[in-house]
Amino acid sequence: GFSPPFTYQWTLGGTTPTISNVPSGVYNVTVTDANGCSIIKGHPLSQPAQINVFTQVTNVGCNGGVGGAVLLTTTGGTAPYTFHWSNGSTSANLQGLVAGTYTVTVTDANGCTRTATSIIQQPVAFTASIQVLSEQCDLAILTVNTSGGPAPVAFQWTGPNVFSSTLQNLTVTVSGTYTVVVTNSNGCTASSSYTIDLANEGNCGYISGRIVRDTSENCVADANEPGLNNWLVRAENASGVYYGVANTQGVYVIGVPTGTYDVVTVPPNALWEACVPAPSVSVTAPGDTIHDID
Repeated sequence: GFSPPFTYQWTLGGTTPTISNVPSGVYNVTVTDANGCSIIKGHPLSQPAQINVFTQVTNVGCNGGVGGAVLLTTTGGTAPYTFHWSNGSTSANLQGLVAGTYTVTVTDANGCTRTATSIIQQPVAFTASIQVLSEQCDLAILTVNTSGGPAPVAFQWTGPNVFSSTLQNLTVTVSGTYTVVVTNSNGCTASSSYTIDLANEGNCGYISGRIVRDTSENCVADANEPGLNNWLVRAENASGVYYGVANTQGVYVIGVPTGTYDVVTVPPNALWEACVPAPSVSVTAPGDTIHDID
């Protein structure tokens, strides 16, 4: 047998019976007794896999909104895990977040830690503004312009005398304040208001016609061709520009002072092409209505 006392010599240089705080690997120790007899023993030391933290981020849909989220998937280390977020939460996942930076520290059962940072973004602010295209006589033409975020998908106007409309372009015949709420495809909303005071000066005439989809492609407005709802029509000359809005049948009316005007159809986007040249019409006296400018 072996006789004490014993001496120890580890491959790492230690001379104590035990060693600690060492990385994984194989460790050999030589034990020698008082008679100089020795024995070598080896022991493999393993470690858990490194903690990995994977994040899935949901950005905020509307500027200033609270729809952001961060979902975690944690692997490696030794379960169970605890979580500590920079906003004070101790849940594995975060929801209902505003835009910003969120950092989590994950700790496993051995006290090992791993941190991960996620950035929740938001779109630019979605805004709406009412534009007065023309305001003449007893008619005003309003439209709404938007910026920021995806394209609008819904319009809701309110105004005097329980006025309501879901169109982008309006023909207004009553003075008062008009408000529009616009909703985009993310569900974000923006609003704008404008007060109209119609002068009704009495020196006006009217240009009336119909905008149709030219299914026969001959630039002639046939009676059976469908009207184009909510399209804009512009009457212009050197002294001014005036607008009308087509109704569900494609019929429009433009209030103008006396004079000669070119009447131009305004397509809603570049996918449409208007027939040319634009017709030229004259309103020679107040109260005149020039019909069938199609």
